[in-house]
Amino acid sequence: MQSLLVDDKGRISEVDITRGELIKAFDVHIRDLRPVVSMKQVITFFRRGKGIILNFRAVKILIREDLVYVFNIENKSISEKFVPNLGEKIKTRDKAFPFEFAAMEYAFAYMAEKIQEKFVKIEESSHKIFRKLNIELKDETFEQLLTLKKKLSQLRTNAKEMEEAIEEVLKEDEQLESLCLSTKKKPSIDEIESILENALEQTENVAHTVHELEEGIDDTQEILTLKIATLRNTIIKFDLVISVLTGLFSLLAVVVGLYGMNLQNHLESSNDAFRIVVLVLFTSFAILWGGIYWFLKKKKVL
Repeated sequence: MQSLLVDDKGRISEVDITRGELIKAFDVHIRDLRPVVSMKQVITFFRRGKGIILNFRAVKILIREDLVYVFNIENKSISEKFVPNLGEKIKTRDKAFPFEFAAMEYAFAYMAEKIQEKFVKIEESSHKIFRKLNIELKDETFEQLLTLKKKLSQLRTNAKEMEEAIEEVLKEDEQLESLCLSTKKKPSIDEIESILENALEQTENVAHTVHELEEGIDDTQEILTLKIATLRNTIIKFDLVISVLTGLFSLLAVVVGLYGMNLQNHLESSNDAFRIVVLVLFTSFAILWGGIYWFLKKKKVL
């Protein structure tokens, strides 16, 4: 399988290595390599054999005391940014600072940066959607808001899994000591604990901001739900008024129809009959509409 190799001098080379060679080089079982060589995207961080296995989805690396194998190199961000910066970090590190500590420190920093970048993009998109929703309510905008919420939920899940993986190692001194691979230096609990605590703090900060934005989106959804409910009630009330008016006009139309039929009622030749009938109809309409409107107001329908 293709991978990029970074040695303790910061030099980078592309290598084609088999699982059997990795098993021999790191003294591990084949199942231990699954997090970095398989397609599974399960966050993993632990010591096995002669190395440290780290899978933070985007970053998949095997760390030994003198080299790092970087996988997932088809990702341009990994091959063009992560690996060159990792090489530079190792090259310029204090020689007293263990190689594996430098590799882990940069891996954590890179992942925190990537999560922060994704959050910033989501936050910018959310502000645009909020502005659109303040102007006009559209189905397309609601779909964008739902998609945004799903991305935010996935980002929060990633940050939470990173937190749990780091906290699991921080629980016991033995696990912290196991992360020191260097044979030339005694394990330094304070150094590795400081690196992990810093990574944990960055991850927690991102998780907190993600949670705040999620709450903001939830509040926006509640406000939109209230707006839609209010609009729906307004439409229902308007429809009720139209229905009542239509009913009243229909009733009056019956009277007009009967009056206009060719019946001999001895009023056809009267000049005042039309005025009286029209006045009675409008008066009846006003009385009926007033009574219905009062009743609807009393029942708090309008």
